[in-house]
Amino acid sequence: MSVIQNKLLDKWLKDDSSVVTARILSHATGEHINAAKNHLLHYYRNNTSLHPVIAITGRVGSGIQSQLIADLSTVQSSRSRYDEEHSIYVHALSPFKLADLTPILNYELEYFGDVINAREKVKQRDSKQEKQSKPVKQQEVKQPTKQPTKQPTKQNKPPQPAPPSNPPKKATNKRRVIESDEEEDLIISSPPEAPPPAQTNVQSDTQSKHTTQSNTNKTKKRKLTKSLTRMNEKGYMVTEDVDEWVSGGEDGEEGASIDAAPSEPNSNPNPNSNSKSKPKTAPKPPSKPPPPSKSTSKGQSSLNSFFMKK
Repeated sequence: MSVIQNKLLDKWLKDDSSVVTARILSHATGEHINAAKNHLLHYYRNNTSLHPVIAITGRVGSGIQSQLIADLSTVQSSRSRYDEEHSIYVHALSPFKLADLTPILNYELEYFGDVINAREKVKQRDSKQEKQSKPVKQQEVKQPTKQPTKQPTKQNKPPQPAPPSNPPKKATNKRRVIESDEEEDLIISSPPEAPPPAQTNVQSDTQSKHTTQSNTNKTKKRKLTKSLTRMNEKGYMVTEDVDEWVSGGEDGEEGASIDAAPSEPNSNPNPNSNSKSKPKTAPKPPSKPPPPSKSTSKGQSSLNSFFMKK
């Protein structure tokens, strides 16, 4: 409890001998009414010679009642009358015993004065004169329309260069044709899509003799280049160079010729035998080559006529 409240209560109760209510103390100090009620209770506990006025509020039956009690001996009996007690507090302090509670109202009237605008009556509203309020129209909330999203356009591909009107000519296969007598080189071009020539007939210019000698004689080998003439798939005579290995004796005589391919197994099971194997016969040349086509060049026709004369 602050010093200011104590000084005010001492002055009012001891010096002026006046009745002090919780409302008067709250208005004088500017504090809440409940705080003023607590100050009166603390001040009475320190000054028991004073006479308190107790206020009781509660429910009796179906109504709410409030009661002020100046005699402390009747407080417990008054509280038992209430079905439900809401509050009980010190309403006022007096320096003398109060038989009548009217002085409490007189002190409040003296302190607060008359009620302001007591004669002014509350104006009643006339329902007919009031303007009917217009009903508020509910505004429709438009839902935002979703704009269709544009699909990303396909990226324009760079224009591809147009293929050339004249396709490049394919490389032609060239073969070397050699005449056995004059040894002249002629270049014959074959069609671009011709299949690889198949070896049909092979005519050897020289017949090779295969001879076998005894293992006791020491042989020497030498390389010989021979030309072979054959007819290709289109009936053209083609001459090719073939390397052969020829074996000879110690006296320098020329022995049997061996082909450039890997050595074949000896047909004679007895290596010591001196019998000679029969020479292989060369394949017979074809009777007549097919007639050359009209599209062949002049060089090709002259070459075919040359071999046919032979």
